[in-house]
Amino acid sequence: MKKLAFMLLLLAATELRAEVNVNVNVGVPLPPPPVVYAAPPQVVFQAPPEFLQPRELGFYVAVGVAQDLFFVANNYYLFQNNRWYRSPRYDGNWVFIEHRALPPKLYNYRNRVEYLREIRERDHRRYTHSRKEYDGRYYRPEKDWKREKKEAQRERKEDRRDDRRDWKEEKNYEKEQRKEQKRHGHDD
Repeated sequence: MKKLAFMLLLLAATELRAEVNVNVNVGVPLPPPPVVYAAPPQVVFQAPPEFLQPRELGFYVAVGVAQDLFFVANNYYLFQNNRWYRSPRYDGNWVFIEHRALPPKLYNYRNRVEYLREIRERDHRRYTHSRKEYDGRYYRPEKDWKREKKEAQRERKEDRRDDRRDWKEEKNYEKEQRKEQKRHGHDD
C-alpha cells in the first residue's frame, strides 16, 4: 500500500502537460507550370517525295529523302527527334501526336524505326534497280502538287488582271480629269 501511495504522490507532483497545435492554411495553390510545346518541324521538299509500299508493312514510306516520312490512311506521319507528327500534307502543318494516336499499322512499328529504315532502303534499292520487277506499290502526291501549282498560277493571273483593270481605271480617270480641266479652262 505504501508503494501505491508513493506512486500516486509522484504522479500528482509531476506536472501534466497537454499541447494542442492547430494550423489552418487558406490560400490559393500555385498554378501548374506552363506547358511548353516544341515548335513543329520545318520540313522542306523541292518536289513531292516518292513513296513505296513494301508488302510486309502495308503502308507507304518516303524514299530518297532524309526524313522518316510515312503515308498511312490519307495522312502523313513524320518521325523526328523521337517524336511523331501528323499532317494532311507531306510538306507542312505538322502537329505533334502521342504514339498512342498512330494508326494501328504504324503503331506496331513505333519503337522499331530503325527496322522501318532498313526496309525502306532495301525496297528503294529494289525499286531503282528494276522498277518493273518491284512487287510493292508506288505513290507520289504529284496531283496535289500540280493542282496547287495550277491554283497559284491562276491566282497570279487574276492578280495581274486586277492590276491591269485598276491601271485602266486610273488612266480613264486621269483622262476625264484632263477633259474636265480643258472644258473649265475654255469657259473662262
